[in-house]
Amino acid sequence: EAKLAQHGIARAMSYLLKNTTSPNSASFSKIYAADTLIANPKFPEKSTLDFLSWPYDFEFTKTFKLTNTSLFITFEIQSEKNMPFMLGFHPALKILANNPSFEFQDKKISLAQVLEAGAAAFPIQNCNDLTLFNNGKVNVNVKSTGFKHLMLWSPSSNMVCIEPITFYPASVSPKD
Repeated sequence: EAKLAQHGIARAMSYLLKNTTSPNSASFSKIYAADTLIANPKFPEKSTLDFLSWPYDFEFTKTFKLTNTSLFITFEIQSEKNMPFMLGFHPALKILANNPSFEFQDKKISLAQVLEAGAAAFPIQNCNDLTLFNNGKVNVNVKSTGFKHLMLWSPSSNMVCIEPITFYPASVSPKD
């Protein structure tokens, strides 16, 4: 039995520095022991659960590596075989252009389309490579492996989140 709120249990845990292999690389981890109660930061405003729990042990590690041209972010999950999970993260990017566009698989969408999608976000199914054309000088390319889809969302016209996801939550009913 699992007791989870939106975004699961790992989000409610703090990262610990795991290692630094160079001045340009660092790893942080979250280690969880099965059935440990974790205070829910969304309680009571956005959740009725005061504590969260999960029936599996796991270690979640996030590694950052900075090069002259890129930032690489690697995720590793160590757990018992077949532990169910969903994973997403969303780097937020400042919008510098009046009319930014997003291009993927020979398609193009606008920020207006992302804003129109609202809280459900704008799904890009079966895609792991997208470029934000921001102002001609600052463009961002997001490439992911191990994630099946991307999703775009924004609460305003001056920023956007490009989120690699393993699963698009709005594709099923809440009970599922």
